Amino acid sequence: MVLDCSDKWGKYKDTIALFDYCFERYSMVSVKTDEIAAYDIPVGSLTNTAGMVHIAATGDLDVLVPKGTAVESIALKYNIPSRYKVGERIDPQVELWCGGELVGTFPMEYTVETYAPVEDVPKDDVTTAGSGSVVLTVLKWIGIVLGALIVILFVLRAYFMARRRRRAKQRRRAQRRRMN
Repeated sequence: MVLDCSDKWGKYKDTIALFDYCFERYSMVSVKTDEIAAYDIPVGSLTNTAGMVHIAATGDLDVLVPKGTAVESIALKYNIPSRYKVGERIDPQVELWCGGELVGTFPMEYTVETYAPVEDVPKDDVTTAGSGSVVLTVLKWIGIVLGALIVILFVLRAYFMARRRRRAKQRRRAQRRRMN
């Protein structure tokens, strides 16, 4: 876009000058697919891998760099985590750097391979769980029964104490009536 032109043909002359400047100083360089690394990134937690993401370049990457820049001087930086979480957005990218300046960011192609979920061993199944869980189950039920008995004893104690207080109160009233 050219602004502030004095005549109607001035903007075309300025545009030509701008293009000439760019074509004299910059050129396109192609980074070949073979030079771009491919990755296999696991999906899931450290202990449970739910799948794998296969990441690779979609093709050659063409980038505009200063003239005379060799392909070997372009540094590649990958924006790829070491592990993806289940449900996390997958957005692998490669950045191209030349002379300490970012000259381009390109998306990378990926495919997701999911694994069948591992079935958990049922915890209540006595035949497969082992004797340790049977003991824990028995102890759990004993604890529940003892807890229920303690609650019943407290309720009965409160009932009998209240009953005793009522009878004592009735006796005191009866004694006061006799004395009057």
